[in-house]
Amino acid sequence: MNRAIRLCPFLVFFLGALSWLPAQNVTVDANSPFDQYVYNIQGTGVIISNVNINCDTVPSTGGFNPHTYPQMGGFNGVGTSVLDSGLLLTSGSADYAVPGLQTGVGLGIGSPGDADMVTLLTPNNPPPVVTNDACAVTFDAVASCDTIRISYVFASNEYPTFVGAFDDAFGAFVTGPGYPTPTNFALVPGTTLYPSVNNVNDATNNAYYIGPTGFGAPSGTDYDGQTVALEAKIPVIPNTSYTIKLVVVDEGDQAYDSGVFIESVFCDAVCRDGVARNDNNPNSNQVVEGCVDGYFTVFNDVDTTQLLNATFTLGGTATPGIDYTFPITGPITFQPGQDSINIPVSIILDGALEGPETIQLIVSGVSCFGGDDTIEMVILDPFSTAGGPDTSFCSGEPGIIGLPALPNVTYSWSSALGMQGPLTRATPTVQLTTPIPQTIGYVLTATDINGCAASDTVNVSFTPPPPVAFSLPTAACVDEVVTVTYAAPPLPGANFLWDFGGNTSSVIGSGGGPYQITWGNAGPQQISLVVEEGGCRSDTLTKTININPIPTSSFLVNSPVCEGEFTQLVYTGTGNAGATYIWDLDGGLPAVQGPGPHTVSWSTDGPKTVTLQVIQAGCVSPVSSQPVTVFPTPTPTFATQSQVCQDDLVQITYTGSAAG
Repeated sequence: MNRAIRLCPFLVFFLGALSWLPAQNVTVDANSPFDQYVYNIQGTGVIISNVNINCDTVPSTGGFNPHTYPQMGGFNGVGTSVLDSGLLLTSGSADYAVPGLQTGVGLGIGSPGDADMVTLLTPNNPPPVVTNDACAVTFDAVASCDTIRISYVFASNEYPTFVGAFDDAFGAFVTGPGYPTPTNFALVPGTTLYPSVNNVNDATNNAYYIGPTGFGAPSGTDYDGQTVALEAKIPVIPNTSYTIKLVVVDEGDQAYDSGVFIESVFCDAVCRDGVARNDNNPNSNQVVEGCVDGYFTVFNDVDTTQLLNATFTLGGTATPGIDYTFPITGPITFQPGQDSINIPVSIILDGALEGPETIQLIVSGVSCFGGDDTIEMVILDPFSTAGGPDTSFCSGEPGIIGLPALPNVTYSWSSALGMQGPLTRATPTVQLTTPIPQTIGYVLTATDINGCAASDTVNVSFTPPPPVAFSLPTAACVDEVVTVTYAAPPLPGANFLWDFGGNTSSVIGSGGGPYQITWGNAGPQQISLVVEEGGCRSDTLTKTININPIPTSSFLVNSPVCEGEFTQLVYTGTGNAGATYIWDLDGGLPAVQGPGPHTVSWSTDGPKTVTLQVIQAGCVSPVSSQPVTVFPTPTPTFATQSQVCQDDLVQITYTGSAAG
């Protein structure tokens, strides 16, 4: 849009001189140090610190008229249409706010503008937006409530002629938690508009506008128009630091000045209850005998401008002088400007376990709620902890020690042998492999929310597994009785878990033995044993015994035979070549060994018995026998007549040994 033509300053002054003058005028104080005017607007519930001023604080002779005032100062506006008192920031000279001090409507300081204000004004004004003669103050603010408020009035000599032409403005910017970039929170009520010449005037948001009467400014200032008293507010986190910048600028040129009257940076009324805290944890009202003392914080929410003596009484179940000491006997005295007092309380270690006791501090005359402020502190017995019962575990087996965790308690275990961790768990795991019994003490240190620590020791006995051994021959025969017995030192009360396999034909015995066992089948057989004692279990011991078959002793022999005639013995049993063969030939020769076949004969006649017994791998067969008939060898002798006649019969008679 086109900028309007400025009037001659002298003519403006002349016309302004004809206007009606108010009964009271604003007065301005502008003396160093200038940060005093910023600290003076610190209101209820807000603490201001780290003030930084970016205004021209040196009087200047430049611009339209000479002046002796800087851009900022303090003001008194009682009886005017601005606020009663506070901080004045201007885009020219502070004396141009006071009727009659200057003969013009503004002063071009020649100072730069403000980048945040350029960003703020750009959406509402034709580009490029230029700001000039900025006056800004920046400070840190900590509020005890959740909303910071600033009461202010914006005024300008741009009114009413240059509305729509020059958009002088005021901004209040905040940065901090929740506001990563500067955020303006000075807004025209019910809108998102910043307070400025174009946003509040006789045509726009005129409910918040006070305009001139005739040719003057009937508001007690030399500005030609202003807003009503407005309030900028911004949500914050209580007791958290935020940076606030308050700034006023000329927009477009430097000729006609504007100003902002700021009365207070404050919180909503805050009525605070007193609190009890312990020295280690400001969030706890519990104190602990022998560990941590505490203090009461009493707030003065009534009047901090003068000396205040607040009376008090002590109550509760704890006894002063026995359970605790309280340092004062007279009133609690607040000095002017002091809104809180900390009163230390020393807790006495009385050696008695009494359970929780209370101290009540009942203070009168400090609460904006009215009535008494009762603050309670709780005395706890000395903090103790239990790591759990002593216990025992078997060697090599993991176990858990400790007790379930309590709320608001942290735990730390000593890093002793066998501790598996984590060490900060209430119930850690321990595991130790040991060949001999060992007892290890694990030390638990517990710390509660009040910073009190206590220790306890859990003794853990690690028991090695019981020994496991038993006697067993390497071999036996089918149906041979084998004796098996536990072969380690006696273990009264132990439990013996035998496994003799499924092929036994007989098992007689109990406990650790001895057992009498037989097997009806040949082949390798296994016996296993596990020993349990005191809840600990041995490894499994397995041994193998080879059950050998009993050999047979059957054989064949030819019968009858003649004396001196050879016959053959043929073995038909199950013995092998390595077995021992015991032959009894009943006088037959030669003597024989091994399974044969063998060729034998007898030198005498008569009935004979041949026997055989076989021994293989220690297993003895029954004796087998076969009868053999041995005939004598017959003699070829006979008798006859020695002389006979021809054709006479001759008698020949057999005289040998052969039977008929």
